[in-house]
Amino acid sequence: MRLKQLLVMFVLALFSCAMAAADSQMTGVSVDSIENASTVTIRANGPFVHNEYRPSENLLLVDLAGLSISKLDS
Repeated sequence: MRLKQLLVMFVLALFSCAMAAADSQMTGVSVDSIENASTVTIRANGPFVHNEYRPSENLLLVDLAGLSISKLDS
């Protein structure tokens, strides 16, 4: 369930980033699960700013400002 929440959060962040013009481009994304924790790793070809929001204990939203989406591998 937690992985699904993280993936939904990530997809929302991708759409918000796609709407904004940015200098850096996202080049890769990976999700790893170890026991009860999930880690989302975002790779970019330059610096970007992010803001984290915690609306509830089991949800973390990340705003990836200054980052556009390049063609990602599946």
